[in-house]
Amino acid sequence: MGSVRIGVTASRKWKDPVPMAYALGWLAGSAFSAGMITDPGEITVITGRALGGDRMFEAIARRFGCTIEPHEVTDEQWRASRAAGFDRNQRMVDSGAWCWLAFILDGSSGATDCKERAERAQIPVIPYEVSTRPAEPPLPPLPAWLPDWELGYGIAEAGLEQQFGRPFEAQWDGTCACGGRWQPGDMLVYDAGEDRFVHADHAE
Repeated sequence: MGSVRIGVTASRKWKDPVPMAYALGWLAGSAFSAGMITDPGEITVITGRALGGDRMFEAIARRFGCTIEPHEVTDEQWRASRAAGFDRNQRMVDSGAWCWLAFILDGSSGATDCKERAERAQIPVIPYEVSTRPAEPPLPPLPAWLPDWELGYGIAEAGLEQQFGRPFEAQWDGTCACGGRWQPGDMLVYDAGEDRFVHADHAE
């Protein structure tokens, strides 16, 4: 009779059973194909038995016919140490596993800690990480001329020795000293005397 140990950690607010069932089914099939097991009962699922994701995975594993090895933190352990959950994570990892599943919602600290402990123990980790937080707003685009090193060299060359730099193609809309507008594609020069950009034909 074979034996496979699969560790799992999940956020308390994890709500989606589908990736859990898929991941466990895939691992069970892989173990069966490799001749490691002949029956789902030979799979031991290691959990922290916390509310939410851990217990959801336990329910799925029981339906598969797997054996559950819970590492629940007792009320006494919680009262004794605020780090009881992290200590439990280490005990789970120390018990050994073939691989580890991590279902992490919004970077929750407990599940992330357990995943990282498994990684440090060189246990293969399969992470499922989901964020419900709004995406950071994109940074405003840089001015089109800012990364244009050729333009920078042209301005530097103008210096005090000549009034106008080398002509270059505008990448943005703007207003010339004459009051007229330029558009992307128009030819401009840097006017060192006035410290501004003007139409190239003004330098002729």
